[in-house]
Amino acid sequence: MEIGIELSESADIRVLVEKGSELSLERNGNVIRLVYNKENELFRAITMLPRVSENCSVRQKAKYEMLCYMVDNSRNAVLNIPSAKEMIRYLAMLGFDSMMLYTEDNHLLSTAHQP
Repeated sequence: MEIGIELSESADIRVLVEKGSELSLERNGNVIRLVYNKENELFRAITMLPRVSENCSVRQKAKYEMLCYMVDNSRNAVLNIPSAKEMIRYLAMLGFDSMMLYTEDNHLLSTAHQP
């Protein structure tokens, strides 16, 4: 999964990262200042880096304490380990801070109606 970022000691653009009160990106010349409050904001900001243009400023304040995606893992399209890891990466890029797996015991439900 590519988002258009490559780490390099001789990069044209430098990114300064610090912890603060909210997510913000500010670019002044070849320096981008990235501020985040929670880890999920850091991952969200990293996906925004390729689109930060010269003299640009972006600020985002989280409206929720928790942003979670719940996956129904009970029947049909159940996530396997590789697809669950991929889903977590996509959710992190969107700013989610958690993913929950919902499941139920369908075996008991299907055998309860048999004679």
